Amino acid sequence: PAITSTQSGQWTDPATWGGTVPTTTDNVVIAENTIVTVINIIECSSLTIEAPTAGPNLAGELILDGADVTVPNGIDNDGKISVIGDATIDADIDDSGEIDWTDGNIDAPTGGTPKEIRVESGGTLKVNPVSAEDHTITEMKIVIEDGATMERNESGDQDIDAEVETKVSSNITALSTSSLTFKLAVDFLGSVDVISTYEGEVSGRATFLKEALFTSLSTLRPGTSPGCMTFDDGPTFEGKLVAEVDGTTACTQYDQLSVTGTFDLSSSTDQLEVVFDPGY
Repeated sequence: PAITSTQSGQWTDPATWGGTVPTTTDNVVIAENTIVTVINIIECSSLTIEAPTAGPNLAGELILDGADVTVPNGIDNDGKISVIGDATIDADIDDSGEIDWTDGNIDAPTGGTPKEIRVESGGTLKVNPVSAEDHTITEMKIVIEDGATMERNESGDQDIDAEVETKVSSNITALSTSSLTFKLAVDFLGSVDVISTYEGEVSGRATFLKEALFTSLSTLRPGTSPGCMTFDDGPTFEGKLVAEVDGTTACTQYDQLSVTGTFDLSSSTDQLEVVFDPGY
């Protein structure tokens, strides 16, 4: 049977669990109406954070503040994870609740397959460090599934040093005074309603609703061999544009950019590369 929290408190306090602190082989549940805080090194086999089962109840919550967390069989978050200090997370996270990152750095151990934060339908990843320039997320991959949201509700720019993938009905949103800088490769299929900067490879069939800057380090590959990409606000482009062609039908046989405003390649370092690929 799982070890379940019986009251709010520190992970290492036996009273939080009704007398027995979880060990490396235990399956652990953070129950609704309880908040468990981690400020040191902890390890368990699996971890589930419960959603509230009735209107007045509160979701179970895990607070990470200087935490080093190892969960080989993953974290299933139906409640809330709050990151308020540095957190090293050696676990895949399935999030159908809420992850609220307000302070500290999030990373995973280097080497091996990157750990995933997979935001499921109805789930939210809130990227809200106030001192954005001091905090980042590394060594992890972020996947925003259909019906899920990644959002920033604080002013200023926030770096994302992780690969990001979004699905067709996902959303990336932010305040009008906020922006996100993506340092690594992204593959976007949903809408991007945030001022954004890109320094890696950008692929997919996204709709960019706000200003997008593609730096000289970026490569833009519309579609997923091939496809269409839409910009409601003409992007600033300094990188490399790679277009794939193998027919006469837009979006299925050749890549297409739909731009409101101006798409200016004059500042691009490599400008345009056209790839004739019969492999579609």
